[in-house]
Amino acid sequence: MNSQYSISQAAIGASPVPLLIAQDVIAFDGFGLQNANIITNEIDYDDTGNIDLNSFNYPREDGGAVLSKFYRGRDIKLTVTIKAATSDAFQALLDTVKKSLSKTEGQLDVVVAGETRTIKATCKRIDFQRKHYNITFVQAQITFESKEPFWYSKSSQSFQFLGKTGTFSEEFTNLGSANGNPALYFIFGTSSVSAVTITAFGKTLTLSTSFSTGDILIVDSGKKSITKNGTEIDYTGQFPIFKPGSCPFTVTFTGTVAVDLTVIVPKNYL
Repeated sequence: MNSQYSISQAAIGASPVPLLIAQDVIAFDGFGLQNANIITNEIDYDDTGNIDLNSFNYPREDGGAVLSKFYRGRDIKLTVTIKAATSDAFQALLDTVKKSLSKTEGQLDVVVAGETRTIKATCKRIDFQRKHYNITFVQAQITFESKEPFWYSKSSQSFQFLGKTGTFSEEFTNLGSANGNPALYFIFGTSSVSAVTITAFGKTLTLSTSFSTGDILIVDSGKKSITKNGTEIDYTGQFPIFKPGSCPFTVTFTGTVAVDLTVIVPKNYL
């Protein structure tokens, strides 16, 4: 007897096609921008974003120096060809394009060397440049604005440091090309800890909170949040940021500890 049944043409328990496989190599919130009807001819995702450079001149000699440098988002411009078989289908497609790109801060995805890079973006202009002869095709300009500083891989980097029984120093390699705000997950075994300190690249974060067997500590640099068993706790100092390349760090415990640590780092790109 056949024990497999189906609901809506899919076998029970069958997995749907993952979004990253099903969608086009360029897409906005799942709406494809590289297919038979919408062809992206140009996209400037490789350009760097807006850089906020705070500098000063030396008052009594030549030259100057930089006080700070921060990335402040970017515009992403696409040149696309939009076409359909008939004039009615073409007009419907133009309306679909406008509707599908109307979401505020959707995810703009681009597949680069087999890896999907994404960024939160908002379409701020579509210029169809339509002339009287554009009955079934047009070449359009689409401009997205992103307030996020970097593109980042859909798949974050993960590193595990297991079975630690005291203060330790470790290192991993950040394969991105820009700084990443990590999330650190501590799971305590048999422990009696009164404080935890995390040090990386000159930044130190101190948690003057007790931790014991079974506690879970999450330090999320991206959200600027620290929780113990799901409840926010106080801290002093600065959240760690991991640079591209080698990333050494030290975790110091006051007391006795047995702990597993998982570090999740976004793979960011300039």
